[in-house]
Amino acid sequence: MRYLILMAGLSLAACSPAPSETANAPAPAATPMISEADAIAMLNKVPAALIAGDVEGAVGLFTPNAVLVDMSSNDLITTKEANLAATSEFLKAGVSKLLVNSQTAQVLDADTAVVTSIMTGEMSGGGTPSQMTFRVTDVLEKQADGKWLIVNEHASQAPQPVTEPLPVIGTIPPQ
Repeated sequence: MRYLILMAGLSLAACSPAPSETANAPAPAATPMISEADAIAMLNKVPAALIAGDVEGAVGLFTPNAVLVDMSSNDLITTKEANLAATSEFLKAGVSKLLVNSQTAQVLDADTAVVTSIMTGEMSGGGTPSQMTFRVTDVLEKQADGKWLIVNEHASQAPQPVTEPLPVIGTIPPQ
């Protein structure tokens, strides 16, 4: 009986298809993920461009169809033209410096990262210096050409007035 079982097993093995060449091929290289530090550095190009007064440069870091929830508009911003207009309006406040109070990145997969920040803007619009603390969440997506761009941004003022200065972990532009 054992002989019959052995013969049946050998017969089945002989009938099995040979492994394909693709089964022996090396696995494709994994798409490198963006690091948290690189995601933050990419995102911080936006405020750096704003401080430099480079509206086109700042908006160029967004996809043309990016969706923005902006503090200055009750409507969603969904076009490059509307983004340019809102960004130009923001610069009229005379932003001179952005203090990074808190910032973290989450790398979701090889093509998506989220950066959440709390920042304090120093403004001099109208000749009177002022500060505004706000929160920003940006979703970054790797494009077909390998470039990382912002596809979604939500900015809002702090829910309560900040009575004491928040700790600063960075300054844009750097001091």
